[in-house]
Amino acid sequence: METARNNPLDIRHISLKVRKLIEQYAIANNCTSAEMLERIILDWDAHQSGSERPLGEEDE
Repeated sequence: METARNNPLDIRHISLKVRKLIEQYAIANNCTSAEMLERIILDWDAHQSGSERPLGEEDE
């Protein structure tokens, strides 16, 4: 992933258990941990923006 190469994400603030899972997924997907984290974040963002309700329908 181009973004990860130009601006690698810092995963030091993530718990050791989660870092290990990211490393395992990275190995399985033939990429670096930073690239895997970026994929996870992009996927999360895509799911979040797809599930957001249209403006004007906020709970009061």
